[in-house]
Amino acid sequence: MLAFITFLPLSAVASGWVPNVIHFINHSPAIEPREPVIQVPESVVDSAFTINWSMYDGQQYNFLLEYQLAGETDWHTLYQGTETSFNTSSVALAGGDYQIRLSCNDATCPIQGYISDNITLIAIPVIPVVTSSVNVTPISTGFVINFGQVSQAEYYQLFENERLIETINSEALPADGSPVSLDKQQAAAGDYLYALRACNDAGCSELSASTTVMVYVPAIKPQAPLTSALAYPVNTSLEVFWTQVDAGLTAQYFYRTGQEAEALNEDIYQQAVEITAETELNFDESGYVWLFVKVCDVLNTCSEYSDVTKIQIFTKPESAPEIFTATMYGAPLDTEVKMLSVPVAEDSAPAEEKFVLHWQPSNELAPSPIGYYKLERNGELDRYSFSDENWLNSIYPEGLFKRLLNLNTQGKYKYSIQACNQMGDRRDSAADCGAKASVNIYVDMPIPLVPPPEKVPDNVSVSHYGEVIDNARLSISVETGEKFVLHWQPSDEVAANPTGSYHIFRNGESWLHAYGTATSALERLYPDGWFHRQFTLDTPGTYVYTVAGCNDTGYGRECGPQSPEIEVLVNNNVQPVNPVKNLAVSAYDAPIYSLSQSILLEKNKKFVLHFQHSNEISPPPKGFYKTSVNGELESYNYANDTWLNGLYPDDLFRRLKTLVSAGNYIYTVQACNLTGTKRDDEKDCGPASEPVTVGIYDDLSVFSDSNGDLYFFTPQSQGQKLLKLSLNDGVWSLTELATTLWDSLVSGLSVSDYRLEIGLFSGDDIEDIKLVHSDSTKVLFLMQSASGYDIRLNLAPQSFTVDRAVIETGETVKLNWQMSADFPQAVTYNLFVEKPDGSPRYLFAGNVNGQSHERLINMAGEHKFFVQACESDNVCGATSSLTVTVIQGTVINTELLGVPVISQAN
Repeated sequence: MLAFITFLPLSAVASGWVPNVIHFINHSPAIEPREPVIQVPESVVDSAFTINWSMYDGQQYNFLLEYQLAGETDWHTLYQGTETSFNTSSVALAGGDYQIRLSCNDATCPIQGYISDNITLIAIPVIPVVTSSVNVTPISTGFVINFGQVSQAEYYQLFENERLIETINSEALPADGSPVSLDKQQAAAGDYLYALRACNDAGCSELSASTTVMVYVPAIKPQAPLTSALAYPVNTSLEVFWTQVDAGLTAQYFYRTGQEAEALNEDIYQQAVEITAETELNFDESGYVWLFVKVCDVLNTCSEYSDVTKIQIFTKPESAPEIFTATMYGAPLDTEVKMLSVPVAEDSAPAEEKFVLHWQPSNELAPSPIGYYKLERNGELDRYSFSDENWLNSIYPEGLFKRLLNLNTQGKYKYSIQACNQMGDRRDSAADCGAKASVNIYVDMPIPLVPPPEKVPDNVSVSHYGEVIDNARLSISVETGEKFVLHWQPSDEVAANPTGSYHIFRNGESWLHAYGTATSALERLYPDGWFHRQFTLDTPGTYVYTVAGCNDTGYGRECGPQSPEIEVLVNNNVQPVNPVKNLAVSAYDAPIYSLSQSILLEKNKKFVLHFQHSNEISPPPKGFYKTSVNGELESYNYANDTWLNGLYPDDLFRRLKTLVSAGNYIYTVQACNLTGTKRDDEKDCGPASEPVTVGIYDDLSVFSDSNGDLYFFTPQSQGQKLLKLSLNDGVWSLTELATTLWDSLVSGLSVSDYRLEIGLFSGDDIEDIKLVHSDSTKVLFLMQSASGYDIRLNLAPQSFTVDRAVIETGETVKLNWQMSADFPQAVTYNLFVEKPDGSPRYLFAGNVNGQSHERLINMAGEHKFFVQACESDNVCGATSSLTVTVIQGTVINTELLGVPVISQAN
């Protein structure tokens, strides 16, 4: 430290002036400059951070602050100036590792070169990229989700269908930053969308673009379908339970007919018929139907066919079981035996004292218990048989059916066997069973010398008297009192007269014995040596005849099996005088107690008309029923159409119907007899029955109740609401009902004369509803708004008239109309014309006061004019129309007048 001293004279002090005052001035020694200290954070999550540095000598220098991202070679300026701190908020720095360096360019700057430090800027990671190893894969099959690592990610979040399913820590991933693979597998079919985001302390990136993996159920061979029965009568719909398929699979259903019962699956699959929504599994011929299915996956790869389900379609058997014979137990089988003498045997007797009935299984039989055998003894039911008694197979292994029987009373017993198929709800021999085969058992009696016939007479037929014989004719229609003739060929099993004879049965009862071949008159008419018998009948009706050969065996007259039935229809050609009774209607398959006078059905649904047979009509084809719908002829039907009797086994007559268009259909039925050579309903048919109503509806139908209220469903786009429209004192009101009320309402409704139309009638983007009356005179608009519906009743203009309905070309007509007071909001009228060439033309839109229009017409032909009223928002009502006939005038040159004259054409 240096001190400087200054001296002053004393005189100067004495005189008040002190010249030599001593001043001490302190001078600090000079400080040697040192390098500043830079302060940089080690790491930050915010790109705006502050860098500080200080100078010990307090001097100002011109500093340069720079940064370099790791891996780069270039330096970038952050700051240049004399300040000793800098905040990076003005610089956009991405995340990463940075080197910071400080320097200054003053000559006296104490920084030797650069002062540097490092900082890690932690930023939200970039969006990773995700891929999948497959786009489509079967269920339970592994696949891989891949993604690339991104810088500064501490962990990753994997989302599946927008749901977080996994968090992956970066420390568990390859340190070299190589791509990551995640193994996945799905057990349920569907679309799986995978997305990923990377996260750190600064936050998470946006989700990556997703990669989609469609997981599907592969098509494998499905199970065979099931049915409620293994056999169905002809003309009966099959009830099939198809295999349920997994989600993502589609099933294709098939059937096949026309193959033998034992056909192989490979043959069945050929020429398979696909079953669609329009296919009716209802078959009118006996045989077999095979049902099967295959499934296809989303890639349209299909499985092989399922195993088949074989269904027999059966009818009433026609033939008798073959080889119906009898033996004593243990005796060798002789298929020609038709008579057997056996001892009296109690139930407890040894088997050797009993006898066995044998018969060939029928190939016309349906599976048990639908198919069965009816065994009769002396015309009375003995038992029903369904299968073989297997314990007899060791004695008689020939494959015939067998029954071990015994009789404990002396006498002659006739056993007969029939093959039967149950055609209805209960067994009915007449409807179920075919022809009979018979054997005679004589208990404690010798076999007669003359056996009864075993075969039916050949070529039994019927003809009109004098007609050429047609051996195949089994039915005939005759008038009351008209002659007809039964014919048959003599049988070599019938003994000569008087031992042998033929027995004629009528309507199932014994009626007449015939010994000679014919009367002398018939012998001259038919000189063929056959049997012929002529008859007349005076009472109308249906008569069934059969013929059997008979012999006097010594135990009385015994007859063989009866011939096929001969049907004789005796007509009554008188117009019925009474209406058909008990006309009713029901849905198809509905129980009998559900018959009613009206019914509501969806279109294309089957329904049945039921009515009582009229006792006034003749057998077909003379007698018939006329069915009318809405006053017009619908069909003629004969009373022998009874195929629905299996569904409804009573004595009513039925007709199956289907309607495809919505509306109300009123049916009546009349009983008729053909009174002339051609049908004449006025002369042939009696009064109409009481009507029944069938209401057919579709999605656009409107329903009404007895009060005239309207009910309808809004379209699916409007949430399928059930709405009710009521008219009270001329004002329409709208009520929304719970859709669950429909089932309780529908029985009291009918299809109304309104139909729904859906469209943008109010001009905005909301679907409005329009109810249009069938006669086009009334339109109900339901215009949607935020508060509900605005109801408007739009009527057609009334009293639409023209001053002249017929004019010549070049003349003018005046059209006039009025508007009902029920339509107060009309502001304009639209007038259109349809020209003779069919083209429409818009004429004008007039105001409320302009309810007339004059029109000059130059084109000949029919001109049809339409007018409608419209509201301010261009919602227009129904139209009224009229037609003007325009005649072409003829130009005649008249020389006397010297001018052309127009005259009306003829």
